[in-house]
Amino acid sequence: MDNWIAASLFLSDGRVIRFGPDEADAENVPSDIAFDTSNPGGFGSASITLPRPENLRTDDAKLFSHVELYGPGNVIYYEGFINGIPQVGADSIQLNLSGWVSALDKHETFREIFVDRDLGRWGDASRELRITFLAIFNSVQSANAETDTASALPALTLTTPATEVNPVALAVYDAGAGSTIDSIYYDMTSISTSSHVGQIGVMSDDKQTAGMTSPATATSDLITTTNGTASGTFTPTSSYRYGQVRFYLAGTVGSADQSMTLRRLAVFGNHGLTKRGTAPDQGYYASDIISYAISQATSLN
Repeated sequence: MDNWIAASLFLSDGRVIRFGPDEADAENVPSDIAFDTSNPGGFGSASITLPRPENLRTDDAKLFSHVELYGPGNVIYYEGFINGIPQVGADSIQLNLSGWVSALDKHETFREIFVDRDLGRWGDASRELRITFLAIFNSVQSANAETDTASALPALTLTTPATEVNPVALAVYDAGAGSTIDSIYYDMTSISTSSHVGQIGVMSDDKQTAGMTSPATATSDLITTTNGTASGTFTPTSSYRYGQVRFYLAGTVGSADQSMTLRRLAVFGNHGLTKRGTAPDQGYYASDIISYAISQATSLN
């Protein structure tokens, strides 16, 4: 029996019921197992046809109970949940299954930042924040999303032009209502003097009512040498909705354009999932994301 598929049904009380061709009891041997996948969407629909076993009453196999289909070497072929348990014959029932991703279609309001590398999400400072900075600086410059010429990587560049007197360059990230930032990864290079200041941090709102204070909610100055470089992950002690990067040389008029470039910029949401891999390529397993998303859908808990 080299090719076989078995099923495990995980009940809410902690019991696990197994069905497979090698089960000793005939009522635990499926007469049919079928499943499909889709792209996008992952696991699609599935069904398990069973003799109606004594240890599986309809009220045992509750809707949304987790089911796994697997084969030799415990390779997972399918994961989903029960969406129906019809009687399909005098002595048979069928467990009808759906992939977990399909459950999210019923919860269109769910939103979470897992890891966001979209530089287009970094925009201009709000009017209130610009006014705050204009009390200190003569002008506020916007950031540009472009291709880093040295690495050919997408990058966010903040530039203080020589034509401006005492400028600051700013970019702001909004995680969205109900979401907050857990950490930010950066890979920074600069064309600057060692006196320039570059910082990354978080703030409570788009006016910076709280936050952007080193070391709790902002990095220290990342530019410590001429044309400095730095990389790492900043994890604030307070998790706020907004991120901010800024670059300036206070009180000094530059003789040429100066800039700070952030490559591989990644914002990680505050959801408690374990990061996988090594920076700068860290992320999350799809299975962890799906499990978390489903856990937030209260009707499925």
